[in-house]
Amino acid sequence: MEYIQLSNGVMMPQLGYGTIGQSGEQIISNVAFALNNGYRLIDTANRYGNEVEVGQGLKASGLKRETIFWKLS
Repeated sequence: MEYIQLSNGVMMPQLGYGTIGQSGEQIISNVAFALNNGYRLIDTANRYGNEVEVGQGLKASGLKRETIFWKLS
């Protein structure tokens, strides 16, 4: 995984998991799978209409929200 250093010194992954075009159980399991396999950047947007499912995927992964980077468009 390649990272970029932010102005505050935090290292953020350059590769993220995109959530456009997914919904329901599909996105819940896909987000959990991505997070459990090393992704730490989730790319999402309010207009995708899947915020609840993305959150459920995070919960299913068992990771804490503050350990994940969120790119919101």
